[in-house]
Amino acid sequence: MKYRYPQKNYVILQHLLDFQPTKHYNLLGLFRSHYSINHLLLLGYIFIIRFYLFFVTAPAENQVNTWLFQQIAYLISNSFMIQLISILLIWIHALLINNLVNNHKLSRENSVLPGLWYALLISLAPASTSLNPIIIANTFLILGFVNVIESTKQVDIRHNLFNAGLFFTTASFIYTPYIMMLIPGLIGFYIFKSLKPSGNLQFITGIITSVLLIFGTYYISTGQIHPGIYLRFIDPALLFQMPEYSVFVFFGLYLLAIAYTLFYYPDLIFKKNIQTRKKIEIPYLISLFTALIVVLFFSNQTSQIVILAFPLGTLVGIQTAENKSILSSEIFHLVFLGGLIYIQLLS
Repeated sequence: MKYRYPQKNYVILQHLLDFQPTKHYNLLGLFRSHYSINHLLLLGYIFIIRFYLFFVTAPAENQVNTWLFQQIAYLISNSFMIQLISILLIWIHALLINNLVNNHKLSRENSVLPGLWYALLISLAPASTSLNPIIIANTFLILGFVNVIESTKQVDIRHNLFNAGLFFTTASFIYTPYIMMLIPGLIGFYIFKSLKPSGNLQFITGIITSVLLIFGTYYISTGQIHPGIYLRFIDPALLFQMPEYSVFVFFGLYLLAIAYTLFYYPDLIFKKNIQTRKKIEIPYLISLFTALIVVLFFSNQTSQIVILAFPLGTLVGIQTAENKSILSSEIFHLVFLGGLIYIQLLS
């Protein structure tokens, strides 16, 4: 007779006992549950796919960084700590994505696969191997959209509107093109319910609060009025450059992920209620605007493309979790792992 541990005191221990690796005869099988051990395995997965970065120098990026990112980077100058913090940040992003998907039943199967695919996609670009502005800004971007979707469970959503405006604006002070994400953020609220003028005011108040905090900190630190905010639009010369083979592989993998999410859109919304379908439309909306950002502000060959990792990773992870064909899911995953090895190690 199996002993039942008291639920309140031994939840994690019970999860460890219930977890049976012998049943998971494929790599993705280790991540098809939502127990604490699966989140720890996910941390190990991220560490493994980025482990070699502790021994190499990340490629330099041809971009002008914002003042806020420069201050954050100044606090972390040790190369070992840079890589360690980047791993921990990506893991935290994955936890936020997984909790969002599982708590709101966006997938019919609870798992940590959405976070796994986010970590894999954002690690593909060589320039994303360091603690770059996109990785840090994604922290606030994801928190912003968490508030958008969490508002569906609230009667009074004023705090969600304020938080979303605050987080989206802060993200744009780290990676300036993210200023455009204010649009899908506000549209997301309207997808679920009509907002009163006071609701729009709460969103604007969050924006103003972030601006005042950043500008005030900058003025106290430097005595100047406003920090540098840079928007570098697409460089036409890049369109005529012949990229390396690794860049072709990188773009090919992202195009494959985009095609995958579009092809399986009917399956993602099949047999789900209207509210859940609306929630699944949010990552598609984010994909549209991040793709627009790439087109408008493309200034180097790979690093900016990884802004698609958040929405694409979420959607690919949901579909992978629901896919009954374990073999096809595993092959699809191995294709991306092989691309990662080629881009990061062999190119």
